Amino acid sequence: MSSSDSQPQLATNSDSKLPSPELPDDDLAADSSINWVRWAPWICTIGMFVIWEVAVRLFDVPYYILPAPSRIWGAFVEFGPALWK
Repeated sequence: MSSSDSQPQLATNSDSKLPSPELPDDDLAADSSINWVRWAPWICTIGMFVIWEVAVRLFDVPYYILPAPSRIWGAFVEFGPALWK
């Protein structure tokens, strides 16, 4: 018995009898579905702010410990002109 008989052989693409999957055209895929790679950072960022807002309100965290995003945004709107001078 040779050493090559005892080791399993790995199938390569040329040895395989299965058809290779066809990939969709980039234009067709872009038109028919949402590009999640592009939108994922935006969705995660908005989700983070929503979770932050809900957690602060749900657990009644004092504003001087962790203000809610809506409170921070309100301060920017109120004091924005003074900050940009």
